[in-house]
This record gives sequence, C-alpha cells and structure tokens, in this order.
Amino acid sequence: MNEIEFSMKIMNTSDSLSVFRSKGERRYDIHKQRQVANARERDRTESVNTAFTVLRSLIPTDPPDRKLSKIETLRLAVSYIQHLNNVKNAL
Repeated sequence: MNEIEFSMKIMNTSDSLSVFRSKGERRYDIHKQRQVANARERDRTESVNTAFTVLRSLIPTDPPDRKLSKIETLRLAVSYIQHLNNVKNAL
C-alpha cells in the first residue's frame, strides 16, 4: 500500500474523521448531545412527577386538597398500604 492509498484509507474511516473536525464542530456536537440528554431528563422528571400526582390522588389526606411533598407522599403511601393490609388480614 503506497502513501496515497494509506492516506485515503485513513480519511475514509469514521474514527479518523473526528481528528479532522474543527473545534467549533466538536463544540456543536457536545452541545447537541447535551440538548438530547437534557430533553431525556426533562421527560423522565415529568414522568416521575406524573406518577407522584397519580399516587397523591389515591391516598386519603386531611384536608382532602392538601398537596403532599414527594417524601410525604411515599411515607403516607407506605402507611396506607400497611393499613389496608392489616384490614385485609383482619377479615
């Protein structure tokens, strides 16, 4: 393989192409990757918050319209499930 063929082979591989990319192009790629990761995290957070909203709607509170924090929701859910389990076992 001569020098020209070797150079052409290097230039045609996807791994080596990143060596020839400008700093601006690499910054743009990192920015795009962050945007995608941020969008994924926003979707995940929205999904978790929706699940907490549903869970809050299933747990009786006093007053009924009281908005519980996430930790209060989890603790009250555990307590409520234990209570329901005790009621079931008493039957």
